Formats: sequence, C-alpha cells, structure tokens
Amino acid sequence: MRCRPFFCAGGGWHNYCKALSAGTILSLIAKGPSPMATKAIAAAANAIQQYSVVFSKLSENISNASTPGFKANNSVFADTASSSSSSKGAGEPDLLTMGPLKKTGNNLDVAIRSPYGMFALTSQINDPNPTPGVQHFTRDGHMRLHEQPDDPGRYLLIHGASNRAVLGHTLPLDGPTLANAVPIFVPKVFDVDGNARPAVRILINDKGIIEATYDAVTNTEPPVIRQIARLAITRVQGHQVEERPHQNVYQLKDNVFGNTDIIKSDIVITPKHIEGSNIQMQEMFAALITTQRTFQSVAKTLTTSDEMLAQLSELKK
Repeated sequence: MRCRPFFCAGGGWHNYCKALSAGTILSLIAKGPSPMATKAIAAAANAIQQYSVVFSKLSENISNASTPGFKANNSVFADTASSSSSSKGAGEPDLLTMGPLKKTGNNLDVAIRSPYGMFALTSQINDPNPTPGVQHFTRDGHMRLHEQPDDPGRYLLIHGASNRAVLGHTLPLDGPTLANAVPIFVPKVFDVDGNARPAVRILINDKGIIEATYDAVTNTEPPVIRQIARLAITRVQGHQVEERPHQNVYQLKDNVFGNTDIIKSDIVITPKHIEGSNIQMQEMFAALITTQRTFQSVAKTLTTSDEMLAQLSELKK
C-alpha cells in the first residue's frame, strides 16, 4: 500500500513508513489527535489573530500618511521583527521622529520646533469647562476659532481636526503647569475709552502666544495689539500615551511615570506651518510584505494541521 498523508507528507514509499507495523498504525489511530497537533492548531490560530491586528495597524499608518501630526504606531515593527530587541520600539507611538514642516500661511497654524513636546487639549469636543486633570495631546498644530452660542462675545480656540478646546495659560505667566492649564478664549472686541474695537487679526507667534489685533476707532489711532494667552506645550513622550481617541490625538496612560512639565522656552513654535506625519512609506510597505509572508506561512501550518486531523478521523472510521 502507499503511505497515508497523515504519516508521510510525501505520499510515497519511505523507510520510516515501511518500518511501521500494522499494529503500530492501528495504535496511533486509536489514540486520536496528539497534544502536539492540537497545540499546533491553537498556536497557528493565535498567530493569525495577532497578525490580523498587525494588518490593521499597518493600514492605519498607511492611510494616515498625509494626516498632520500623525505618528506611526511602531508595534507593527515589534510584531513583525524576529527579535524582541528591535530598535523600532515595542508598540508606543513614534513621537520622537518629527514629520516634515509644511508652510500653510494660516495665522493659526503652528508647528513645534522640537521633537519633544505636544499641545495640550481638553478631552471633550468644544469643551469650555473641561474636567480637571483629564487632557488629550497632539502634535498637529492646526487651530481654529469656534463661535459659541452661549458666549457670543468670545471665540474659543479649538484643535481643527478633533474640535477639542486648546489649553493654555493667561498672561502674564505665573507658574504654568499642565494642571492649571485652561481653555483659551479670544474676545471679539476690545473696549478702549468706551469704544468697542473689533478684532481684525488673530495669530499665534513663535513663542506660542495668541495675539489679537483690534481695529482703530479713527484713522489717526493705531490698532491695539493684545497678547491673550500662551499655548500649553508639554513634554509628554511616546511611552506615556496610549490609544488615540482621534487619529492624531493621544491620551495619557494611567499611572505612568514621565515628565508632563510645560515647555517654557521663549521660541518653541514655527508660525504658519504644520507638522506632517512621520510615516515612512518604504518601511510600511516592507513591514506589510514581511507580515503577509509570515501570515501565509502560519496559515499553511494551520491548514496542514487541519488536514492531518481530518486524515486521522477518516482512518478511525
């Protein structure tokens, strides 16, 4: 007779197969699936589930390559690496690698000059009264002014992509910390000697200070420039943050050690620019190919194990 696939992958006359006596074969059939075969199927199924997560992370990285301030999820490198000592990290967002700065010309677009630092935001959308101690963070410096129906005399400065209120400190600064950062409001008019001057320009300068220029009442008077508040830029790093509540917004992990101090340097901002994503498409596609090949190998292992068990069940009949 020819060899059964369960005993011989080649399906031909092999020395090992010829050496098996009829009693030995019947004994193997009677025992049913071996623990090793069962473990192989379980391991392969678990690996397939893990690699489906990797595919999801890779897809997220690739689809957000053009998202301002987006940071690569490096767990795709840790999961596809052959060694746990991979220099790409073990899953934290790659916050230390800056994306390219892109000029927009928008007065409320800003980019942090250093790879260290993130803008602090409220945790809720359009929230002028945030919960103390609960903040979100981003590297995306696209800000905009939000009209408030309940407070028509002031704009609320919000993060353009997530609509979360931007946090900062009123001037003059007095011991700024993340804990005492508050939403930034910009008055629409400024009263000078009983004359209401409307805001004609609002910008963020290279010190991270929001400036509002109010129109002159007469042609002989100069406009009035007021410094409203300074953005809260904190030293939060990748190991301190976790899942994104929004595509380029992060939140702090619970009970994690790290520095959340406010950066107090004079010049921390590049005005009228935003930071692009730090996605390297060559690396992403290389990781995608590696993941796909490994996935196919694991799937083949699962299929082979399943065929072996099917053959055993057939022999038992």
